[in-house]
This record gives sequence, C-alpha cells and structure tokens, in this order.
Amino acid sequence: MVLAEAWIALIGALGGGTLLKALDHFLSRSKIEQESQAAYRTELRSEIAALKEELDKVESEVDSWRKKYYEVQEEISRVKLERDNALRLVIEAGKDAKIADVARQKLQDSVDRLTSEQK
Repeated sequence: MVLAEAWIALIGALGGGTLLKALDHFLSRSKIEQESQAAYRTELRSEIAALKEELDKVESEVDSWRKKYYEVQEEISRVKLERDNALRLVIEAGKDAKIADVARQKLQDSVDRLTSEQK
C-alpha cells in the first residue's frame, strides 16, 4: 500500500511538474510573442519615419522641377511671341519692298516713256 501511495505521489508530482512547465511555456511564449511584436512595431515606425522623410525630399524635388518646367514653358511662350512678331515684321517689310519695287518700276516706266516722247 505504501508503495502504491509512493507511485501515486510520484505520478502526481511528475504530472504537476509537467503541467506547470507546460503552463510556464505557454505564458512565456505569449510574452515572447508580445515582445517580438513590440520590436516589430518599433521597427515599422522607424521605417515609416524614414519613408516620410524620403517622401518629403522627393516632393520638394518635384516642386523644384515643376517650377523649372513652368519657367521654361513661360520662356518658350515668350520666344514664340517674339518669333511671331519678327516674322510679321519680315512679311510686312517684304510687302513694302514689293510695293516699292512696283512703284520704282512704274516711275522708271514713266521716265522711260517721257524720255522717249521727248526724242
């Protein structure tokens, strides 16, 4: 009988120890997972902060390039306007030259006719 009680006590101690160890493992695993998740969240926060800084830098560069683009577009518009004005002046000067050539030719014809009539 004493031997049976010893076996029961031994089995109870082993079962209780095993159960206690399993419970400890379960609780510590949860704690380890929480610490791991906390570290992961901290890492993600630092990555997000770095990405925000990089995004701000890229947005600043985009703004700079956008400003340069509009300045170039404005310069192109100004040059096109100057080109159109110069082209208009050249066309008008060409028309004036043709009119002058026609007038000079008529005057020459008149002079030639007068000189031929006087002879």
